[in-house]
Amino acid sequence: MFLGRFKPIYTFNIGNISIKVKNQVKLLGITIDDKLRFNSHVDLKCEKAANKISALRRIRSYISLKTAKALYSAYIFSNFNYCPLIWMNFVKGNNTKIEKIQRRALSVVYQDFDSDLSQLLATCKDVTFHIKFIFKLLEEIFKTRHKLNPPFLQELFTVKTSGYDLRRGEQLALPSTKTVKFGIQFLQFRRLTCMGSSS
Repeated sequence: MFLGRFKPIYTFNIGNISIKVKNQVKLLGITIDDKLRFNSHVDLKCEKAANKISALRRIRSYISLKTAKALYSAYIFSNFNYCPLIWMNFVKGNNTKIEKIQRRALSVVYQDFDSDLSQLLATCKDVTFHIKFIFKLLEEIFKTRHKLNPPFLQELFTVKTSGYDLRRGEQLALPSTKTVKFGIQFLQFRRLTCMGSSS
């Protein structure tokens, strides 16, 4: 797979052997594409979750609400709970797909097929998967700032130095950016949404 903004190389020739470059690879359970959009990864996770929702719908009338909620957490939400910091927030359309899956799943759990996602979330006193991912990001920032994470993560989240005594206290430094995909949507910069830091 070729990553970069320059003209990609589609075939490598080694002696008499030609090796074609793939446009996506699966690494440690995450499908990474050459555009770093993670569309294929999200589509695959949504497909797996949709299959689980269909299975849950078939047995929902035979199980209790408590059991249905446990199955929702174990077999549906778990599809999106693996390394979300890597693939979250890259394409708005992906969040929409995930929210549709969550709405469909909760409608089966609560046997309420008329309410929208916000109403279903109010019923179960929960938040969207996207908000859960933001919580995970904040958790990693906290662990990094307290030296509970590996050193390479501590290099990502550094404190902004200032000669002034700021009321807001410690702020994290933001890297300079030139593009959206490789700048604002990069993990270091995404904490801006969570913590309100400014460069």
